Amino acid sequence: MSVTLPDNNILIIDKNTEDVEPLKIILGIYGYNVTICNDSILALHKSLRNTPDLIVIEATMSDVEEFEIIKFLRHYEDTEDVPIIFMSDKDSPDIKMQAFALGADDYIIKPYQIDEVIARISVHLEKREKSKALKSQITELEAYTNSVANDIKSPLGVMNGFADQLRTYWDDYDDGSKKTFLDVIDRNSRKISEIVDELLTLTYVSQADVTIEAINMVDVLQNVLDRVDEYEEKHTGKMTIAKEWPIAMGYTPWVEEVWVNYISNAVKFCGQDVDIELGVTSIGSDFAKFWVKDSGPGLSKQEASVVFQKYTRLNKTDKKGYGLGLSIAKRIIEKLGGEVGVSSKLGDGTTFYFTLPLLKI
Repeated sequence: MSVTLPDNNILIIDKNTEDVEPLKIILGIYGYNVTICNDSILALHKSLRNTPDLIVIEATMSDVEEFEIIKFLRHYEDTEDVPIIFMSDKDSPDIKMQAFALGADDYIIKPYQIDEVIARISVHLEKREKSKALKSQITELEAYTNSVANDIKSPLGVMNGFADQLRTYWDDYDDGSKKTFLDVIDRNSRKISEIVDELLTLTYVSQADVTIEAINMVDVLQNVLDRVDEYEEKHTGKMTIAKEWPIAMGYTPWVEEVWVNYISNAVKFCGQDVDIELGVTSIGSDFAKFWVKDSGPGLSKQEASVVFQKYTRLNKTDKKGYGLGLSIAKRIIEKLGGEVGVSSKLGDGTTFYFTLPLLKI
C-alpha cells in the first residue's frame, strides 16, 4: 500500500472534469487534496499562486495545448520541480518522447489501473520531498560556508599578522612583548577551534538519532558550570540558580550544550559584571520552561526576532554576535520536542528560554 505524505496537494488539468471526478474521489480516499481545473490558463495561474505538490495532465485537449502547459510549468521557478504525470490514451512513442523532452516526469496510458496511479504518485511525491530536503541542506551549507569564511577570516588575519611580526622582528621584541603576541595568537586559534566545534555539533545534531531519557537537571547544571570557563575566570556578577528542578525528558549531552550556549552568551555579550539567573517555570502539567536571565543591556524587538536565525549577526558593523550557537540550540530543542525563545527589552535585560516535556509519572 502506498504511503501518503501529509498535506499533499494534487492539481488535475482536464477539460472534461466529469471524466476525472472518480479519480479525484479515489485520491481523496488515499488522503490527497485534489483540485480539478478544466482551463489550461487558469491552471497555470493556480499553479503559480499556490504551488501544488504534483500535477496530473489528462490528454483530452489538443496535443499542442497539453505540451505548452508542461513547457510553461517548467519555465517558472515555483513549478520547475513539481512532478508532472502525463495521462493519455495514445500509446505513441513520439508523444511519449515529446512529453518527457518538455519535462514530464511520467506517462500513464489510459485506461489505467488505480493501484498503478496511486503507486506512481506516491513515488514522485517521495522523490520531491527528498529533493526539497536536499535543496534545503545545500542552501544551509552555502549560508554556513559564507558565515564560517567570514568568522574564521578575522582571527586568522590577526594570527598571521602577529606571527609575521614575530618572524620578522623577533630579536627586536623583549620577552614580555613576545608573550603578549603569542597569547593573542593562542586566543585567536581558540576562536577558530570553537567555530569548528560548532560545525561538528551542527552536523551531529542534524544527522543523529538519540534516545530520549529522563534528565537530572541538577547534575546537568553542575557539568555546565564546570565547562563555562568565562564565568569562572571573568564573571564578577552574581549568579542565582533555582533550588528545585523538575525531571524533564530529553537527551542529556544536547541539553547541556544548550545551557552552555545560553550562559556563555550572557557572559560574553552582556559584560563581566552582569547578574545571571537560572530558573524554571511550569507550563501546565506536560512541559517546563527553562531559562537564563541576565541584567544586561537587552535586545531590541528587531534583534530579538532574528537572534535564533542561522548565521545572523545582530550588528553588521560589529564582529561580535550570537553566531551559530543559538541556531544549534534551536535545532536541538526542536528535535527533543520543545521550543526556544527570547524575551527582552532594551535596558532591562534578556531572558533566553527553552521548553522540554516533563517525565510523566
